[in-house]
Amino acid sequence: MNETDLQIYEMYFVDGMKESEIAESMGLSLLTVNEVIAVFEDVRKSSMNTKQIDAIRCAQADLIGAYQAFKRGDLYAHDWKAHLLTIEELTEAFADIVEPYNEEDEV
Repeated sequence: MNETDLQIYEMYFVDGMKESEIAESMGLSLLTVNEVIAVFEDVRKSSMNTKQIDAIRCAQADLIGAYQAFKRGDLYAHDWKAHLLTIEELTEAFADIVEPYNEEDEV
């Protein structure tokens, strides 16, 4: 990563400039700008914060517990209230990619 990459990052992700505008203003090819943006996009998508990691771990534990209860045929053996907490944690941690749960939308 160099100074040019950081300038492209700022122009695209912070200032909201289009790729073609960045290429023209910096005297770079559109291909170069798009390659740098693609790298940053990959990093942004693959980097999770602590809240997101914890929410994923809780969701996995809830799913395992629910499956174990299902296998035993016991709907009362599992902590269903914990599922609601996990739903809330996932919604908060991944607000940019999931819709909030609304109990009124139940079928």
